[in-house]
Amino acid sequence: LSLEYGITNKDGKPTRNESIKILTTALRAKVTSIDTASAYGDSEKIIGEFMTSGFSGRSDIITKIFFTNEELKQTSLKELVSIKVYQTLIKLKTNQIDTLLLHRVDYLNVQENVIWETLLTLKSEGLISKLGVSVQNNEEAILALDVDAVEHIQMPFNILDWRWNDVIKKIEAVKEIKKLTVHCRSVFLQGLLLASDSLLWK
Repeated sequence: LSLEYGITNKDGKPTRNESIKILTTALRAKVTSIDTASAYGDSEKIIGEFMTSGFSGRSDIITKIFFTNEELKQTSLKELVSIKVYQTLIKLKTNQIDTLLLHRVDYLNVQENVIWETLLTLKSEGLISKLGVSVQNNEEAILALDVDAVEHIQMPFNILDWRWNDVIKKIEAVKEIKKLTVHCRSVFLQGLLLASDSLLWK
């Protein structure tokens, strides 16, 4: 929602009405989680308005916190983290974020872990239910899995992607000792795996 996403996308970003239809169809089909991010345009705001129109509690909302390179250098980064979390709460029209992920693994170690530590504090205050990380590759997944407080990992995965074989074994081992949710994104590779246009494959 709110982005011109996907290699097979010919129609641009969905209109507000189309977004509502997508969300309505999803929840009527008993979809249990909706993924978004602060970096996805007005997506959080659209989802928040939709959920409070009679769909509250019907699906968990997973969102991601994003920082620009300039923001990561700020001396007041701790305060900025809190501001971003409160902005997301306002957009989603909720008192608690179901699941909040770091948009980048790199955020874990910025300025002596200030982002992660601030999020842990906000979680202890009841503003966040679960914390996790969005990962891009094996190395990032292993790094995230080694953090005790990570409860949720989001990773790109599709039927042609064999990179994750070793990581899957580690995921299984971690799940033996703690609660961990793993969600796969881009399972159709932005729609490419369903496309018959050979030019797109090139």
